[in-house]
Amino acid sequence: MNLDYNNIQEVNFIDSNLVNYFGNGNIGKSNILTLSSSMQFVFSKSVQLMISPSYSYSNYQNYRKNAFERSFGNSFSLYTNLNIQLPADIKLSLNSWMNTNMVWAQGTTELFGAVNGSISKSFLNKKLNVEISCQDILNTNTWIGHQNTSTLQFVGRWKPETRIAYLNISYLFGGNVKDRQIEKNNRISTGGGR
Repeated sequence: MNLDYNNIQEVNFIDSNLVNYFGNGNIGKSNILTLSSSMQFVFSKSVQLMISPSYSYSNYQNYRKNAFERSFGNSFSLYTNLNIQLPADIKLSLNSWMNTNMVWAQGTTELFGAVNGSISKSFLNKKLNVEISCQDILNTNTWIGHQNTSTLQFVGRWKPETRIAYLNISYLFGGNVKDRQIEKNNRISTGGGR
């Protein structure tokens, strides 16, 4: 748990001409408690799962323009990563993250998250690797925020372009890294040089 005074956060504010700006501001005091954990499950040599949950309680207090503003609440997040090694040097990887909400200096967000995945295959004695990956497969990474202060009440929605696919091709020149390490260890054990 931490306690910060004169905490600078990103905030919305309205000037004397009633124009809304988004920038940095001194929100006064923040109290944030965070608890997190990480667990790994090895189901077999070819299937591994990692789960990382966390909990946060945030309490922002601010006194601006003769008005007291407070934003507080609980939030939960979860990160998972599943790796599956398939026959024929094929590897499948799925990872996901989810936030029930986020508490920020002037409000909260709604639930959001994403699922990402990749599949890869090795060729030519593991020298050539081809991978196809995709971020935000279900296209769910949408930020919806609620602000409720003495001068501003609104609901904002932000949907970045996050569903993106990639094709990655890599080639290892000079042999397999594992094979080179074995060769180096053999040279060292027999008294050979580099």
